[in-house]
Amino acid sequence: MKNWIKKICILKIFMLTLAICFAIPKTASANSAPTFWSGYPSSEMLLVDQSCPIEVEHEKLTFDLSSGSRNSYTVQGQVRASYEMVNPTDENLAVQMAFPFISSLRDFSQEDVAITADGEALPYDLYISSETVNYNSSTPLERKAGFAFENILSTISRQTYRAENFSEHEKGKLYILSVKPTTEQRTNFTVDFEFDGERNRVLVKGFNRYERNGKRLRIAAWCYEPEVLEIFVLGADIDFKVAAYSDGELKQETQLFTYEIFSKDMEIRQYMMDSVKELMAEVEGQPDFIGSETIRVDEDQFYNVYGAALDRSFTANQGYASCEELLSQNGYKRVFTLIYTVEFPARSKRDITVTYKASGTMDRRNTRWPVYTFDYLLNPAKNWSRFGGIDIEVITPEEAPYITESSIEFKREGSMRYRAVLDSLPQDDLSFSIYKSEKISYMDKAYAHIFRSIAYFTPLVMICGILVILAAVTVIVVRRY
Repeated sequence: MKNWIKKICILKIFMLTLAICFAIPKTASANSAPTFWSGYPSSEMLLVDQSCPIEVEHEKLTFDLSSGSRNSYTVQGQVRASYEMVNPTDENLAVQMAFPFISSLRDFSQEDVAITADGEALPYDLYISSETVNYNSSTPLERKAGFAFENILSTISRQTYRAENFSEHEKGKLYILSVKPTTEQRTNFTVDFEFDGERNRVLVKGFNRYERNGKRLRIAAWCYEPEVLEIFVLGADIDFKVAAYSDGELKQETQLFTYEIFSKDMEIRQYMMDSVKELMAEVEGQPDFIGSETIRVDEDQFYNVYGAALDRSFTANQGYASCEELLSQNGYKRVFTLIYTVEFPARSKRDITVTYKASGTMDRRNTRWPVYTFDYLLNPAKNWSRFGGIDIEVITPEEAPYITESSIEFKREGSMRYRAVLDSLPQDDLSFSIYKSEKISYMDKAYAHIFRSIAYFTPLVMICGILVILAAVTVIVVRRY
């Protein structure tokens, strides 16, 4: 009887061991989130005319981070900058101001930004930089330079992008290929043609395969049902050959398809913009570009973004590009600048408020829990005729309720709330970091170091530890019975 009990106990322990071992990869995968996620600095308002006499008597700056890091790898929150401004002159002034921030065409929403004067919403013109930004490897000095007045001013332009590989209104020929499989079998439709990047440039849509051998080019697309594929040619026309295959290696040719080809002349700008809009509706569910009664944005701003991307693609790929690649520009971070005008009667005072979303940099490479850092560039405020005091408030999230490091001294005012009241602008830009504990201890740093050292071997270490424990339990059970 005791032998049966021993066997049953050992079997149970063995089954438990297997269950834990199979569960370990799932546990390990939970740690696959990034250890570093770059945020972007926020900035004070810019004065477009630096000789303007308007003065700032006081600013109330609030970082409300209480929403935490929901649906994101980093902490996000709302920043609200309220300015008490004065016109000290005897003249009525129309003052043009600018507010720069980092976003993407995909992420930007009118609901994320609000500009008011005495509580009333102000309309604004939106300018979008054609150049992307990436602060993952940037130094604090490079981040600050990105918001320098001269750099921001260069993005405020209604001039259209001038490409090296094409002209804005250059005409080309658009080939529309209507492909239809004649059975339920999928078809890998191919187009072969000779191509010279110096004599012609090609922009395609709908194709997902690209092969090149010298001047020979082959593009292909899987067709599970009727599909419309497009080839836009600039410069010398091309002769192409179509075929279809039933396999991904393009070895088993098939005749189980039909196709028709239509062609027409179009300008490159019109085709590119129409294609991007169509893909935005199909892929992203966004039918058109940004625009509303509050946001005034010229379509040239969008042409500049996609035109610059197409120009770079033609250069990098020797005259070849795809519309789908252009659409990827919607996800890249770039500088957005809002331009708006505030009317100041003579000897008047007005309250101007800018509200927007901001995200911090998440870094858990050297600590047990993530450190979230927020940068706020105060240097643009020094361009005002006079700038008085500033009141800064930070409302922290539950996952990181403590400010552990900052460029200025904050005082804690109750749970998850910090404040600093300054008579004048600090010499340096504002930066502060928040963390789960009030201090980053040596144990936090040691934990991160140990975890990083064994990260690749974590599953193996866990399995070995569990096996040792279960082996000890097995010995105890066997001896007891």
